[in-house]
Amino acid sequence: MPNPGSQGSLSFNKNIVIDTKEPLVVSVGSSTENGSYRNGAIIKIVVDFDENVYVSGSPSILLETGSNKGSAIYSSGSATSTLVFDYAVQPEHNTNDLDYAGNNALKLNGGSIKDIVAIDANLLLPIDNTLGARKDIRIDNIPPQIMQSSIVNNGNIPVLNNLQIILHRI
Repeated sequence: MPNPGSQGSLSFNKNIVIDTKEPLVVSVGSSTENGSYRNGAIIKIVVDFDENVYVSGSPSILLETGSNKGSAIYSSGSATSTLVFDYAVQPEHNTNDLDYAGNNALKLNGGSIKDIVAIDANLLLPIDNTLGARKDIRIDNIPPQIMQSSIVNNGNIPVLNNLQIILHRI
């Protein structure tokens, strides 16, 4: 057997790298435009890792959506450094600034997120570079309400005439 580093040895012929580093989440954002969304809308949550990761199963992200927490379910991105999760807005969800529910909101649900050498990803989400800090996405399922009304012309509306009502959302 050749001496290490000499011609014919493994170290002479191969560039071997020992990888013991776990993949880390560097930021969470969204490819969905800033704005207000209602029941049935799909919002894309994007999770960026510091290296390519491989996903099995259905990981999810718990979201702050009012008294009933929402979940974004993994949809694509395995074998890349960017994973995409889909959040379907539900009728009971409301928030002025969509964000994840704490830095431990990424859940495996029996699945896995690993790098190419099968090291489990660190699932802690960043305190900075959060969804809420990077995007301005509002979930608004509160129906509009009439806050004030008044009758013009002293209430004298002839029978069979049309009455026009204009509502302004506040």
